[in-house]
Amino acid sequence: MGAGEGVHREGAIAAGMLRAQSYTVADEAVALAQRYFSDLIEGSNPGRSTEVADLLRERVIPAMREHVPEFIRVAARVYSSHFTRADLDQLIAFYESPVGKKLFGNQGTILREMVQVAETWARKRGAEVMRTLAHEFQKRGLSMPNL
Repeated sequence: MGAGEGVHREGAIAAGMLRAQSYTVADEAVALAQRYFSDLIEGSNPGRSTEVADLLRERVIPAMREHVPEFIRVAARVYSSHFTRADLDQLIAFYESPVGKKLFGNQGTILREMVQVAETWARKRGAEVMRTLAHEFQKRGLSMPNL
């Protein structure tokens, strides 16, 4: 097997692994796109959130879902660049196990909860750290943000 074949095989394994968890990964990618497009379109159409939501639900999001296979191919290259073929085989075995399936069944919820935890922690501790460093702001001629 040539070097190119090995890379292709690892890419195929990574793509298979992503397909095993594709609903979670793809749903998160589409949800990110939906938030991005919602903000973008509503910004261009103030006061028309109902029409924007309808457009997103009826046309934009279904069109994005048609491109999920492309997302999986690109994401597979990311996995392939960080894991060997043996690593990917082990990951696939994990994802196919009961606990792997449980993880990916809950991953979207866990990710959203972890983002919320991280944001709350960063705001709380960040404000505390900034207050303790107020003298550094002053020394450098910087204004403290309103906390």
